[in-house]
Amino acid sequence: MFLLRPAPLIKQFFEYCLAYAVQKYSVNIHGYCVMSNHYHLVLTDTNGNLPAFMSWFNEFLAKAFNALHGRWENFWAPGSYSMVHLQTPQDTLDKIMYTIINPVRAGLVSRARHWPGAHSVSMRFGVQVSLERPKHFFRSKGPMPKKVTFTLERPSGFEVLTDEEWQDLVRERLAESEKEIGQECNQEGRSFMGSRVALNIRPTDSPSTRAPRRARNPMVAARDKSIRIQAIEQLKLFRLAYRQAFSQWKAGNLNAVFPYGTYALRDIVQVQAIPPP
Repeated sequence: MFLLRPAPLIKQFFEYCLAYAVQKYSVNIHGYCVMSNHYHLVLTDTNGNLPAFMSWFNEFLAKAFNALHGRWENFWAPGSYSMVHLQTPQDTLDKIMYTIINPVRAGLVSRARHWPGAHSVSMRFGVQVSLERPKHFFRSKGPMPKKVTFTLERPSGFEVLTDEEWQDLVRERLAESEKEIGQECNQEGRSFMGSRVALNIRPTDSPSTRAPRRARNPMVAARDKSIRIQAIEQLKLFRLAYRQAFSQWKAGNLNAVFPYGTYALRDIVQVQAIPPP
């Protein structure tokens, strides 16, 4: 269903919860966009807190949006979120562009900045903004702060660029993508829905097309094939080392050392894990 449709209160809820979760779990956000039934984030997990960040963020979004819509059922579809490890700075830039161009690619608006939902396309990197707590759902005297601050962070790997050069690079890539998609639509005789129509979508409506089933759900992304293959091999080695350590720990060896990247057992059971390099 379109429970995340681009209504002003939905946008306020999302950005307020995102800003609070970013501060709580020390995550850097490089780009985001909320579509009508899903959202995209591009981020850097600076302290290995991604599972806790996503758990808190999705939990509070679900509670707030269910309260807003008068629902009681599960808000999110079953299963885990899709996490893709970006291998190079260029891959990160590609995903930032993929994220902010999403409403245009979906045929909703002709320009990304015209999308009325929550998105980072109009934000300047490195500039702090203040976000007010929504009056709906959150208690006026509750533990959540009345205001939170948020800063869209530049990703690492582009240090040779000044702030203005980085901002110009993102703008140029965005303009090229918008032009390319516009030309494709003209050639195919398609038109954009427009922001007014998108705002009038009912939250209980749903897409007319079915989501693909049993599609690939990659855990790494790299434009360079050799880098992608190397990343997949590293993931296989991690899983093998984890299974071996888990078998030893399960057999009674409480000193079994788990590979770097172990999360749940490290934080919940306090098993020994290799520290970050």
